[in-house]
Amino acid sequence: MSILGPLEITGTVADLQPKMAELVLALTLAGPTGLRNIQLAAMMGPDPDTPKPSDQLRELITRTRGKLGKAPDGQARILCDSAYVYRVHAITLDWNRFQELADRGAKRNSTTDLWDALALVRGPVLDGCYHWWLETPVIENIRAEIVDAADLLAELELDAGRPDRSARAARQGLASDPYAEQLWRALMRAEYEAGNMSRVHEAWKACLKAVAEVSADGDPHPETAALYRRLAAARRPA
Repeated sequence: MSILGPLEITGTVADLQPKMAELVLALTLAGPTGLRNIQLAAMMGPDPDTPKPSDQLRELITRTRGKLGKAPDGQARILCDSAYVYRVHAITLDWNRFQELADRGAKRNSTTDLWDALALVRGPVLDGCYHWWLETPVIENIRAEIVDAADLLAELELDAGRPDRSARAARQGLASDPYAEQLWRALMRAEYEAGNMSRVHEAWKACLKAVAEVSADGDPHPETAALYRRLAAARRPA
């Protein structure tokens, strides 16, 4: 399952209907602890005050199991224990793989691992998913880790004298979070070192536009503004 961008569930024996995909997403995000049937009923309802009736929930789970198909070990991909706790089985999450690669890349300063991690990012996290139960802190945490990985990679590539790759790393992170000013700063530094002053100005203008969408006063962080003024006033590097 891919959540680092629009939701994608692959490897099914048949296409999942939207409510089925929502069920699989909820269970996958719950991890190994799973969800009790009462929790699932609440989450699959149209709002917090209207849980899904138990018979409809059972039908949804049964139909979703059928369309998911069997796991390689022959078991269903949605399991239920004696306490009516449901868990997904043999469904991998791109976010878990991202964390593994990003953590290893950060510990080793490995650009290879960090590039492999960012290759999993296809856009804003769960782009287009608006389920009422989706917790904003969860998405923000994922987004923050993507930004940190992209920022570190941009720094490592710039230190290695590869400003073009540094700029690409910053842009990859911005594809997930266009409001991350640290990545706009990384992008401006990279374009400056590459001698692309026109792109420094373009990055600054794009940053201002993004900040205006989320900031009450519409002003970027003082560090971002100071960096732009410094780069704009400095001599273009050879």
